[in-house]
Amino acid sequence: MNPPNGWGEASHCLPWVTKFAALGALVAAGELLWNRHLFRDEGLLGWPLSRMRTRLAAPGGAITRIFNQVLGWPGFGWVQVSQVAAASLLLAAPAEGTSEIVALSVLVLGGWLLHIRSFYYGHYGADRIRNLVLQALLLRHLAPGSAEAEEACLWFIAAQATLCYFASGVCRVRLEPWRRGDALAIILRHEVWSHPGCANWLARQPGGGRFPSWGVCVLECAFPLAF
Repeated sequence: MNPPNGWGEASHCLPWVTKFAALGALVAAGELLWNRHLFRDEGLLGWPLSRMRTRLAAPGGAITRIFNQVLGWPGFGWVQVSQVAAASLLLAAPAEGTSEIVALSVLVLGGWLLHIRSFYYGHYGADRIRNLVLQALLLRHLAPGSAEAEEACLWFIAAQATLCYFASGVCRVRLEPWRRGDALAIILRHEVWSHPGCANWLARQPGGGRFPSWGVCVLECAFPLAF
């Protein structure tokens, strides 16, 4: 069976990949802004505490002062506002052009700042993979109009996504909480990203969270079938 008209071409798929990546960035930035009390300087994920795990903890130096301004509060909040603006531009603007390059650059820079700020805690696999996808989409603009560059970009993103999901599924299957069905309830009761209502609902279901937990594992392990 042949794919719908145009869907077999990288030039048709990449604009949609860009918009999905932008949507992910928009949701992530919105989530951080919604939980901004955690990222303020006095919060659990505030920069004064986070920087103690980096070399930027040392006082003095122009670079340290710049990072303190950008990654502290309210600087980090404005970084997230820029992420919302750049992602919104990608969702609304045409697929190509200078505006896309600028917006992708802003998103990639914001991703790296988040990586520096929250390397040990508060920076999850989804954040890293999203920034990897955004970097690939940005790098393809080094060869504008090249069908080979578009094809390579699309294959890289597809292979990376498949590998990440498959590896994640294999790792989950090896962990007892996922096999036992407790993992989702534990995540939903997490102090930072908790949703007690969903956790309680899950606990009331027959078998607890065993079915959805194994559903996640099977879905991720079967992701290579997407090829």
